[in-house]
Amino acid sequence: MKIIITESQLNLLIEGSNPCPKGVAINKTISVDDLNKGVKLSKGYCDPSTNSGLVKVQTLLKNKGYLGPNDPVGYFGDKTLSAICKLWGITSCDSSIKLGKKTLDKLQSGNKKETTTSETPEKLFNK
Repeated sequence: MKIIITESQLNLLIEGSNPCPKGVAINKTISVDDLNKGVKLSKGYCDPSTNSGLVKVQTLLKNKGYLGPNDPVGYFGDKTLSAICKLWGITSCDSSIKLGKKTLDKLQSGNKKETTTSETPEKLFNK
């Protein structure tokens, strides 16, 4: 008998933990290249694979102090949403905020924490 599993499922077996809340399925992998091409992630997205753009963004958020060093990566939940809002200086954070190219670019720019911005989430994320 053969058992066929996806790469994400294999990574979970190897890495041993699933950050997805109970009942949340692992999504199709969206890579850093996909984010750079304009794909955006919404709260609730889950993919702990090493190829996941979400994992890359969360690792950058950790390195810059926006996420705690022990926070799991692979699930776009409240902690990640809050970290993105802190990165952009947004005080009123809601689940309409998406993770995409602009956030990745800002994290890769090399600066630590930024000053607050007067732009609304709609101006920042819906252009």
